[in-house]
Amino acid sequence: PICLAGANKGAAGEYPAGALREFLKKRRNNKIGLMGAEPTMREDLADIIRIVRRSGNIASLHTNGIKLADPEYCRELVKAGLNEVHLQFDGLDDGVYRNLRGSDLLYLKNKALLNLESLGVASDLVVTVVRGVNDLRLHEMLDLAARTGCVREVFFLGCRYLGNARGLPVENCVMPDELIDML
Repeated sequence: PICLAGANKGAAGEYPAGALREFLKKRRNNKIGLMGAEPTMREDLADIIRIVRRSGNIASLHTNGIKLADPEYCRELVKAGLNEVHLQFDGLDDGVYRNLRGSDLLYLKNKALLNLESLGVASDLVVTVVRGVNDLRLHEMLDLAARTGCVREVFFLGCRYLGNARGLPVENCVMPDELIDML
């Protein structure tokens, strides 16, 4: 419901693996962000990760984490060479997820995080902050990060009045200077 890019508004073409190989030919030791819509929806994601790793680069997955709740799938990506995960993780109760993401997702988010931790995958929590939804509970995300061995960073992103978030009352949006004050 709050996709800032309006990603659910039509299909984009898939980036072909051959083009990725060509792009990576002269690149080494770069972090390659695997993102856009939801990259775990690609059936060839493990192959893409292998291409990135074999080229001498870092494979960095930006995901909602739903498919990472499956331990076998998570292991497959790690075996392919996944280096790090940026996990969208907005809060510690299902009310936050119903409001921001349209369904109860806390169980799946926690399972994904446990899988990443068990496999030793460096992870970041990416928190979209919406006033009146999760803005007064940001400390809980920092506490979770401190308790979880694989979490290296927490990114707090203020929800802007863009994309699907235009359906929110504008007063729920959070600007960068306000976010700093909240933290």
